[in-house]
This record gives sequence, structure tokens and C-alpha cells, in this order.
Amino acid sequence: MMIELVTKGSHPKRTLPILNRIWLPKLKKFTVVIAISKFLKQKCLDEGLKDNIWYRPNPVDTKKFNVDLSYKNRNRKKISNFDNEDILICSIAKFMPQKNQIFLIEVLKNLPKKYKLILAGPKIKGGNLFFRDKNYLQKIKKLIIQYNLQNRVLLIEKFVDAEKYIKISDIYALPAYNEGLGTPLLESLSCGVPVIANIKEIAFREWIKNKHNGYLVELDKFKWCKAIKNLNLNKKSVIESSIKIKKITSEKFIFEKYLNILTSLITSKSFNKQIKVNI
Repeated sequence: MMIELVTKGSHPKRTLPILNRIWLPKLKKFTVVIAISKFLKQKCLDEGLKDNIWYRPNPVDTKKFNVDLSYKNRNRKKISNFDNEDILICSIAKFMPQKNQIFLIEVLKNLPKKYKLILAGPKIKGGNLFFRDKNYLQKIKKLIIQYNLQNRVLLIEKFVDAEKYIKISDIYALPAYNEGLGTPLLESLSCGVPVIANIKEIAFREWIKNKHNGYLVELDKFKWCKAIKNLNLNKKSVIESSIKIKKITSEKFIFEKYLNILTSLITSKSFNKQIKVNI
């Protein structure tokens, strides 16, 4: 059995409702647990697991998400309505309260006019949370009009090619909460785009080195404005961080490890065998 912990509230012993009353997995036998953050890995260690844990980040297509210093100047005007002289902030995520895009509207309102914002991502089309997320998106649209930010915000309500929008941006913003990790965080850092993120999120603190490849700031709009206006990171440090992160998050590297683990599980002949993850 393979168990993956991919959200902040995940736990290795969690099973389906009702089922958990009659059965709990034997995590130490014939099982590998995969955790996408050190925080989730610690939950496994707290359960007495050790050798059968694989801690890995979300995989990144490093052929696409890489440092290209000329991309922004070549493509910004082609795929947005902003100039190269603008300072562009980007956030790509599903439109839902947890992603907290609405906070960025409040931040933008208090920044000079040269600062612009791209908000892109899918909107919910059905399900139990349809009205919650629909109302949330409507609040964002109303605030954009209320603050007269129509010419400073590009709102895209669909899946986008994240590579294009990250690479034309100067800053990637992550005001989300209750996050397991967040793939765009790793994609942005791989592109050498500095990230400003919610300091209270453990997963963000794991990857963002303050004043090295971004800033960690509490969710106060004026503190975010100050951090954005004062952003002046050493380009060499940002690129060095990109190189390190690409080595760890490479799709090729991670998929090879998956293959090794699955092969070990398939070829094991005993359900009482403890699987050791040698990574």
C-alpha cells in the first residue's frame, strides 16, 4: 500500500469515514508513506514510522520552469496588457477563500500605480462549495471596481499555462493559508522569480529563505506593501536558489523514485514485510 499526505491536515492513519471505525492500516508493514512537507513527515515520525517514509516535494517540469532573464521583456506585452516598466505581481490558484487572492486586491490598492497584478486560475463549476467559491470570486470583482483597479488587475478565470505568467512577473505572491505545499511556489522559485508568502504557513517557511529568494510576511496589507516596495534581492542568490530547488523537485528525479518504490511494493512477496525507502 502507498499512502500520500498532500494537505496540511493529512494524517497517515486517516481512512474513509465509517471505515476508520472497523479498520486502520498497519503502517509499518508492506506500506510506504509519502509526505510532501517536513511538517507532514514529522506526523509520520510521531507515529513511530521511520524507514518507510519518503519526503518529497511536488514535482516540477524543470525544462519549462527555469531562469530565462529575457523572457519577461520579450513576452509581457504579448500575453498581458502591462508594460515592461510596470512591476508585476502574480498569483495562480483556484479561486477559493483558502487561496486568499482577495487579500492581494487590498495590498494592490495601497501600492503605487506602477504595481500591477495578475490573478489566474480555475473557478469551481459545481459541487458542495460552488456557491461559496462563486460568492468569493464575485467579492474580488466588486473590490476591483470599488477601488478602481480595472486597469491594474488582469483576472483570468480558467486554467492557464503557469510558466508564461510566472516568467513575465517580477514577484510571485502566496497569501494562502492551510496549504500543504503549493506547486506554483516551487515553479516560481525554479524560474528565479522571488516569492512573497504568508509567514505562518510551515510549508512556505520550508522553501523560502527570507531575503534570499523571497520574503515571509504576516498577513497585514501594509507589511506586504512595504515588503513588495522594498524587494531588492541579490540576483545571484535567487539564481543559486533556483538551481538547488530544480535538483530536488525535478520530475525526472521524483518519477524515478516512484518507480523504485512501486517496484519494491509489487515484488515483495510478504504482506508482513517492512518496506524500506532508501532515499
